[in-house]
Amino acid sequence: MVAEICIIGDGYSSAVLLLNLAKKKFDLKKIVVIGPKKLGAGQAFATHDSDYRLNGPADRVNLFNDAQFDFLNWAQKNIVDAQAETKIGKFYKRQDFAKYLTYKLESLKNYSDINQIGEIAENIDFKDGKGQILLSDGNIITANTVIMATGNATPTWPFQVAGKNKNLVEQPWCQTWKKNVKSSNVVAILGSGLTALDAIHELNQINFSGEIIVVSPKGLLPGVHIGWYPPKKIKWPKNLNSLLFYKFMRQKLRNLSWNDPEWQRVFDGLREGISDAWINLSPNDRQKLMKNFGWLWQLMRFRSSPQVAKSLSNFLNKGKIQIIKNKAIHLEKISDEKFLIKLKNGESLDANFVINCTGASQNKLIKNLITRNFLKADKAFPFHPKINNNLEVATTVSHPFFKLFALGPLTAHFCGDVVGATKIARQAEKLTNILKKL
Repeated sequence: MVAEICIIGDGYSSAVLLLNLAKKKFDLKKIVVIGPKKLGAGQAFATHDSDYRLNGPADRVNLFNDAQFDFLNWAQKNIVDAQAETKIGKFYKRQDFAKYLTYKLESLKNYSDINQIGEIAENIDFKDGKGQILLSDGNIITANTVIMATGNATPTWPFQVAGKNKNLVEQPWCQTWKKNVKSSNVVAILGSGLTALDAIHELNQINFSGEIIVVSPKGLLPGVHIGWYPPKKIKWPKNLNSLLFYKFMRQKLRNLSWNDPEWQRVFDGLREGISDAWINLSPNDRQKLMKNFGWLWQLMRFRSSPQVAKSLSNFLNKGKIQIIKNKAIHLEKISDEKFLIKLKNGESLDANFVINCTGASQNKLIKNLITRNFLKADKAFPFHPKINNNLEVATTVSHPFFKLFALGPLTAHFCGDVVGATKIARQAEKLTNILKKL
């Protein structure tokens, strides 16, 4: 099959790019989307048939700059969810945002022209000046332009785990795991980001009364949204190195509490220009900052919904959560419902149920392309591709009539603050404008 544009990925990044391409009058008949799942859902929204909530209020989630409240208006008309209302806005379920994306796609006049192939892209190569995408069924797609919008890779255990067990949850967004939890269980959660908070929220939803142990290298959990305030306008200086970058942020944030509205205003102001500042850093400086402060940045920029924070408080108030500042390095089975978790400091703990919330794994396609020297690796982060300001991915051999781009989470190592639906939507708009000029 021959296509003008091939989009690898079936998640949110792909969907929002298609919406932008349609808005700019691209011929959707000449575009092929590769991915087996429902278009637009991805890891973030695909399997949430329960109470998983968006991490931001509906009035702050938008696909287009000129339609800021489109999702909020749609949700208020189409979703009945009394629990979405909070003092700082409406936090709808992620499954409802997936419904909204489906609505936006199906509302396109030429929606039926979208050609989605339900396979996995396993490799990319060159032939006769064009890109060739090898699919999991052995077929090949040929295209002039390829966009890798693969999203976050499916989570995997951070260490080898022998065999499968219903009490070992490798993919925390699986729909069925909570059905296997017993009230008397000791549940161990590996990791302490927003995914861990989602797992805690799910446990609260099923009235879990057992013990929860959170194992985290830093022993810290993300904060809760405190409301939105107009960002403070902040201009980032030029010619920064890693030390000056860090000092500038510290100077602006001062010693304000994370729960202070002024802190939120300043932080949001910093975020508006941080991607450009990050891109202008040398690879060495980006590497230093990520090594020393990457974990802190993750904590600062990710905040939970009030509903999730309430679930966490419920367990904390009952003394049902223990947070261990350590790293899990090994897991072994004692019995069908008992497991031994070994920690980095030599200690260990027992649990009846273990949930992996350590984050996304490495993308298999990207790993393959870098390993076989098809893509150039980023100098700061060698497991990630080299990307330029125009979101173009560098290949080891240049081909003048073939273009390869990246979109969404795949670009975060270079582009910086690429997280959340709205940020990715802005990036999709930028890429659409680039493609329009080709």
